[in-house]
Order: sequence, then structure tokens, then C-alpha cells
Amino acid sequence: MRCSRGQCRSFLTGKLYLAPAEQGGASMEPPQPEDPYYPEFNRPDYLQPPPSPPPPPAPQKRQVNIIVALIVLCIVLILALPVTAYFVFYRSEGSSLTTPSVPLATEPASTPTLNARAGLLTDDFSKFLESFSALLEQHDYVSIQTAADTENFQAIPLRASGSQDWQQFYGNLTYNAYSLSISSPPLTPDQAGYACFGYGPSGIAYLDLTINAKLMYVVGTAQVPGTPPDANPFYAINGTVFVFELPYGPSATWLWRAVTFNNSLGCG
Repeated sequence: MRCSRGQCRSFLTGKLYLAPAEQGGASMEPPQPEDPYYPEFNRPDYLQPPPSPPPPPAPQKRQVNIIVALIVLCIVLILALPVTAYFVFYRSEGSSLTTPSVPLATEPASTPTLNARAGLLTDDFSKFLESFSALLEQHDYVSIQTAADTENFQAIPLRASGSQDWQQFYGNLTYNAYSLSISSPPLTPDQAGYACFGYGPSGIAYLDLTINAKLMYVVGTAQVPGTPPDANPFYAINGTVFVFELPYGPSATWLWRAVTFNNSLGCG
């Protein structure tokens, strides 16, 4: 050990010690060395690596699940509210409350007039005549006009001069100047004894009237309201013949073409 200036260095370890005190002779503890500086371990702050970022927060799955559950619960409650109200207000008081019955919606009932008007639009003569007779009995001349040949219509007296077109004849019908009807069951002029007037398939021979259509003839009556039978020769109660036509062509329907008055047996 070598000492100088109050310090001693060991030859074996190389450590420094304080020199023994001049008085007392006890060995002295070595002085505490200062913290050595090791550049490889104590780097400046600007050479230190940047700190690692904190880990991302864990996803809040639990909160999302709670929100979804609350939404579903609200929807279920809203849907269940009407059912709950029904059982609370109706089933619980079923003995004292009765639910008013609501009549079922039904189609409007058809009336004979509507059916008869629709029955005019046909090429089946039996159906047409049934509807025509019903409307004639009801004095529904507005509906009858839809099935009349208004351009060529003639009302012809066989034992008087003159005739009426549809405009004149329709005016008398609506004014109730006379009342018409068709016999039931229907009769043809030949069956009624009027064959001598020549009601044929192409017209009326007695009148030299030719009609270019399929023809049907039905016997009926005409009477002036409030007058005795046969009081007016033009509108005699007996001897009326209705003339109907079915024009040639597609979609044709039966029409009222003419009417003759004062037919008689044997053309006398």
C-alpha cells in the first residue's frame, strides 16, 4: 500500500483508502467513490429511444350489447302494447262489455231495373224481350231509348194516316199520352190472327216496309190512360204489334225498330 496526501492505494486491488490517523492507529474505511460515468450506460436524453405508445383501450363490447338489448326490449314493448290493452280492457270486462258487431261489406244489391237495363244489350231475343217488357211495365222509357233504333223508328197506324218518328213518339211516352204493354206469354202476329198484314222476315208487306235486318214481331197492347178500350182508333187497346230488329254485323244487339196499331183479325 502506498500513501500520499492522506490517501493510500492498495497494490492488490488498486482501491484508495484514507491514510491512518495520526492518533488512534485504527484503520480507516475507504472513501466512498463518486458515481462513475459510463457513457455506454448513461446516455443523454436526446439519445434515448422514444417511449412506446400506451396500449389502445379495450373495446366497450359490454356497453354496445347493453344498448342493443335496450332497443330490442323497447320494440317488443311497443308491439305488445295493443295486445296487452285488448286483454286488459276487453277480456277482463268481457262479462259487462260487448264489442259492437261491424257489418261485413257487401256488394250493392242489384235492382230489377239495373238487371233489365243490362239485359237489353244482348243478341238473345228471349232475354232482350224479358228485359224490354219489364222496363215497359215500369215506364222506364229512358232505359228503353238506349235499345231503340232512334234514327229509323216508326210508329204506324194501320187504319189512319200519318206516322210518328222517335222524337215524337218518345215525347208522347214520357208525357204518358198512352201506355204500352206486351202480351204474356208472347204472341206473334200470325198466332194472333194478323197474318194477312204480312209480317215477314224482311219487312211488313201491307206497308211496303222493307227492313234490312233480322226481324222479330210480338203482339202487345196500347191504351190511352183514362179512356175506354177502343175509344181511339189510333191507340186501340188491342191489335198492337212491336217490331224488333237485330242488325247484321259483329257485336250487334236487338233494337226496337217500329210499332203498328189497329191490327185486326182477317185484316177487316
